[in-house]
Amino acid sequence: MVKVSVLVASHNYGKYIEECLDSIYGQSYTDYEVIVYDDASTDGTKELIARYPLKYVRGEKQVGQSKAKNKALEASSGEYVFFLDADNKFTYTTSLAMFVEKMESDKKIGFVYSDRKFFGTRSEYYRTGDVAPNIWHFNYIDGNILSRRKAFGEYDEKLVKLTDWDRILHMLKEKWLPGYVPSPLIMYRFHDDKIGR
Repeated sequence: MVKVSVLVASHNYGKYIEECLDSIYGQSYTDYEVIVYDDASTDGTKELIARYPLKYVRGEKQVGQSKAKNKALEASSGEYVFFLDADNKFTYTTSLAMFVEKMESDKKIGFVYSDRKFFGTRSEYYRTGDVAPNIWHFNYIDGNILSRRKAFGEYDEKLVKLTDWDRILHMLKEKWLPGYVPSPLIMYRFHDDKIGR
């Protein structure tokens, strides 16, 4: 079994997904698998990613964000799972290694998050900071996080919005500790057709 499953769910994000995948396959940490769940894309995503050594799963009809991510999760086998949105990417070649290092520093850590850089139609550094009591009132942690599979569970498919926040709160309720890396390990793309996928 691999240590990390990097999961990418995509619907018509073919124009971004190669950049996402290149950032994964450029990582210095190599004990991972990549699963792409193609949520019935019509933009040639399958052909665009055919050169990558990944597991490709395609849905025949669009099922939406939560179910698509669960389908990717079902197809994976890693002890840890990392959901990387198809329009985002790792910032550094050492990003995944830094996530894993933090996770393995304490067996009580259920998920690891980091700062991030915005790019695309908006450019800035976003410092997330330590988990504070106000996490129960609004979400400021990005969904591109490393989680222990046994802590994460699965996405609530009844939810249309705030699905990542729901998982974070679930892990906190189950008394898993958060792990924070104060470095922008993720590049978060802003664009006009952003759908949180």
